[in-house]
This record gives sequence, C-alpha cells and structure tokens, in this order.
Amino acid sequence: MNEVIIVITAITVYLCGKAYIYCWNREKKMITTPSGFGILLPLFLITISRINVPYWEISTVDILIIFISSLIYWFDDLVGLPPWTRVFVAFFSGILLFLTSSDMFFTPFELLVLSVGCGIFVIALTNIINFYDGADLNLGTIVFLAGTILLFFSKTSAFEYMGAVMVGFSLGFGWINRIPFSLYLGDSGAFILALIFTFFGINL
Repeated sequence: MNEVIIVITAITVYLCGKAYIYCWNREKKMITTPSGFGILLPLFLITISRINVPYWEISTVDILIIFISSLIYWFDDLVGLPPWTRVFVAFFSGILLFLTSSDMFFTPFELLVLSVGCGIFVIALTNIINFYDGADLNLGTIVFLAGTILLFFSKTSAFEYMGAVMVGFSLGFGWINRIPFSLYLGDSGAFILALIFTFFGINL
C-alpha cells in the first residue's frame, strides 16, 4: 500500500507542479521562480486520510488546521503579508495544534505554558526552515528524510501513510527541480513543515 501511495503521489505532484508553474507564469507575466507549492502537501495528507479512513489514526482536524493556516500563509508567497500577520498565524496555529492533538490532562498553568510554547516553537522553526528554501532541493530533502523516517520507523500505520505521502511528494517535487529555479515550496512550504514537525513532536 505504501509503495502505491508513493508512486501515485509522486506522479500527481509532478503533474500539479507543471500546472502550478504554468499558471504562475501566466498570472505573474514576469520571470520569477514560482513559489508556494508547499500548500499542496497537506492536501495530499487529507486525501490519503480520507481514502484510508478505517486505518487512519490521526484526526483530520489536525491536518485541516495545518491546511487552513497554510492557506492563509500562502498569500505571503502570492502577494506578501505583513510580518505581524505571519507571526500571528504561526503562533495561533501552534496553539491550536497543541489543543487539538494532545490527549493528556494538564493543569490550567501547564496547558497555558505548553500551548504558548508550541506557538513560539512554530514561529522559530518556520523562520529557521525558511532559510533553506530554494531550487537546490534543501526543503525537498528535509521532506524526503522526514517521510523516510516515518515510513520505516513508525509504529502506527497512520504515520507510515503520512511518511509515504511525504516521500512521494518530495520525489515529484525533486524531479521538477532537476532543472534549477523551477519551483519553490516557498514561505508557506516552510510554515507547513514547521507545523508538521510540531504535530509530530506533540503526538510522538
């Protein structure tokens, strides 16, 4: 099943990437590297979660939080957003992920500290990862390695499926970027990775 997910995801990502590049160049009417392609990653995660409903152990709410927050952040790649808006979205998304993902019981003080901690962590990690975005496949490599770790070392089928999607996504994205300056995951891609890694940290 994982092999099928990887192949289908890789082919679909490649085709979507070509369409994204075409639409970007047509809309922008200027020579700039298309950016913000990372927005498709949570869409693939949502799709796989729906296909494998009986086996999916991860709440779709968490993936939807990642997608909706990333959709807002995606506008930074398209038209640019004020810094305070990006910080607010990242902070609030980290808090929401913690509140919806955590099954443990905490005192009000612990809940406050851990929620705020997750919000700050997402802000910091987004900015760190964003430094590595580029056509040299830095973010694609991070996605591939994270997916491989989940694929081979996860103890639940849900995280294996998530790993398979990430591996397939990175392969399709990487094949497009065999030609330099073809496509960027963008600020939204860095933000999505920060949310996904935060989600892993909370759940694992």
